[in-house]
Amino acid sequence: MQISVFRNLRYWCLYVVAGCSIPAQLFAQDVENIRQEKWVRATGNIGAMANLYHAEGIAPRRVPFQWSAYGNATLFLKGVALPFSFQYSEQQRDFRQPFNQFGLSPTYKWLKLHLGWRNLSWSNYTLNNHVFLGAAVELNPKKIRFGAMYGRFLKAVQEDSAQQVYTKVSQYPVAAYNRFGYGFKLGYGTDAGFVDVIYFHAKDEMASVKENPGIQQTTPGENATLGYKTRFRFLKHFTLESDAAMSVLTRDLRADTLELENKYYKLARFILVPHLSTQVYYAGDASLTYQLQRFSTSLKFQRLMPDYRSFGSYYFQTDVQRLTLAPQYYTKKGNLFLNASIGTEHDNLAKKKLAQTRRTIGSATISYRPVSNAGITATYSNYGTTQRPGSKSISDTVILNQVNNSIILSPYYMILGKQFNHAFLYNFLNQTLNDKNKINSQNFSMTVINHSISYSLNNNTNGFKADISVFTVKSKLTAGNGTNNGATMGLGRGYRKNTVNTYLSVTYSMNEFNGSKDGNTLQSRWNTTWKITRKNVLSANLTFTNNNSKTGVLSKTFQEYLATIGFNHIF
Repeated sequence: MQISVFRNLRYWCLYVVAGCSIPAQLFAQDVENIRQEKWVRATGNIGAMANLYHAEGIAPRRVPFQWSAYGNATLFLKGVALPFSFQYSEQQRDFRQPFNQFGLSPTYKWLKLHLGWRNLSWSNYTLNNHVFLGAAVELNPKKIRFGAMYGRFLKAVQEDSAQQVYTKVSQYPVAAYNRFGYGFKLGYGTDAGFVDVIYFHAKDEMASVKENPGIQQTTPGENATLGYKTRFRFLKHFTLESDAAMSVLTRDLRADTLELENKYYKLARFILVPHLSTQVYYAGDASLTYQLQRFSTSLKFQRLMPDYRSFGSYYFQTDVQRLTLAPQYYTKKGNLFLNASIGTEHDNLAKKKLAQTRRTIGSATISYRPVSNAGITATYSNYGTTQRPGSKSISDTVILNQVNNSIILSPYYMILGKQFNHAFLYNFLNQTLNDKNKINSQNFSMTVINHSISYSLNNNTNGFKADISVFTVKSKLTAGNGTNNGATMGLGRGYRKNTVNTYLSVTYSMNEFNGSKDGNTLQSRWNTTWKITRKNVLSANLTFTNNNSKTGVLSKTFQEYLATIGFNHIF
């Protein structure tokens, strides 16, 4: 464990100060009135779907056959809500963790239980939507916010050295240890203003895997995170939010333990036994929002230490610090909307990389609708990325200095009638990546320009619809210049009082590469839905793609088929 990590805890303390230093009025929570509830009622849906796939000329991008069944239902027993959900699929044999899941979350007034396969989101950096098999309870009487959970986050999977780890379309079981975790949340307030403190701990069982994985290098670990989440409103128009956590992570429990007389190590030992592979990380964010009736602006700061991880979350983009300002405004009539964002971010927070990468983030959107049936939306974004030397100087051949900007323009006009509706739309996209490095500018610069004009017709009485669009896409890449010119036509119709709806579309494009013809692409799609009864819906979809390429530089010659059928019952 590195002592220098603890010295940087000033950032974590800043989040605490930002989240807790301003008083706020907390509002009472509504209590469910169950007297008017029926004794028994149920809502939800169940369904199933299956896919058939085949490809020629390219590696398959899906498995040949795939099916799944699902269900979501809530049973109400005089004020007690019993939500059920399940997922069942043949994919369990292809994934390292079970895909088949069943769980329920009964609720009564301020008491909520979670049983089976569930996920909870207590904060962004501690326990955040990671699926587990276990039990949890959440209690919210008045302003008290309490939660506790325990469960299995990963199931043990033995490494199979005879199998390849990856295939083109799926993943063979990857070795994993049984991982069990528990957590607690204690807070005070309501959604309008609250303070929550969260603790989460998870540990792998080394004995759950018979032999240490040799090919995949999976190691048993342990993790403890302590964090908080707050929201305060003050001075009528201001809202302060903050979310931060400290994570103690042991990457390999097989490493030797540490026995040092140090206050930091004593603190860590109280949470878990430190090993040579144990380190401490932090992550957090804080934002201040000023809100008026039609104008608001938000200032947000975020910092995630390199390699920050919590066993209660799936993924983090780490080694990044961001500062953004995001104002927005709309008129009283709602016919003008302005939204913008400007900020900067950089990595190399630990000062160990050869260079620090800095990005400038900027975007703006304007939506104007002078009349009810016409308007225009314009979006501009500019993202600049630069590098400066870090611990060592870097060569001009690898230094990064790029600007990525895009412009989107979408005017539209509609003619609305009692029987027919007409819509006209033009869409323009210009996206450019400019490499300012003189040595690499020819290798890492590209421009894509897209023009499309479309028209659609809808009949309000019988569900008939037709649309047509023409498009051209020009791309300037390192490999060469490509052009795609084509059109899309679609026809649809409703039958039996619109209980049956079907739609067929065909897209054809001619491709060019460096001024020479490079084949064509034909794609047809057909889908239909049949509302058998008010609560039963059957759907089917077919997609066929035929691509011809002479050069094979930008794409290959291939044929691809996909068929999907599904059924859904609502109750």
